[in-house]
Amino acid sequence: MRCKGCGASTPDDERYCGTCGHDNANFKDVEQRHAHKVAVDRNNNWKTLVGVVIVVLIVIFAVSVLPMNRADITVEVYSTHILSPVDYALYINGDEKADGVLEPGHGQMWALKYRFPLVENGDIIVVSAISTGGVLGSQTDHQTIHVIDGNSYKVTLYV
Repeated sequence: MRCKGCGASTPDDERYCGTCGHDNANFKDVEQRHAHKVAVDRNNNWKTLVGVVIVVLIVIFAVSVLPMNRADITVEVYSTHILSPVDYALYINGDEKADGVLEPGHGQMWALKYRFPLVENGDIIVVSAISTGGVLGSQTDHQTIHVIDGNSYKVTLYV
């Protein structure tokens, strides 16, 4: 290529003339390089956004599913009332899990799946039943269990 300033022969990949120092880049070359840089920046921004979204989804999944332990708890509730049926409610750590009516001298059984936050040595839970009504009035029974991940437990309560 020839220098636009002095006409000297200049290598094609040289922007400035080695003889006179004239800038041989034309406006179109500068514009193309800028457009390419903008396109590369947009592509990198898109990749960054996709990466952030993937990381957020992984964190949400890990928090909601992975750090939970599980225990199987079989709970039997028996009525101590001998004259009339009673209403009852079954609770685990204060959250109602079941309710119903017990006939005099009868019981009911549930197989419950209990999920609890990951802790080093398990979790302490309280399983309780409360009966209302009946001739004897309200009665409560509860058991405390040290739950270990993956174990099964049987609890019998009398109300």
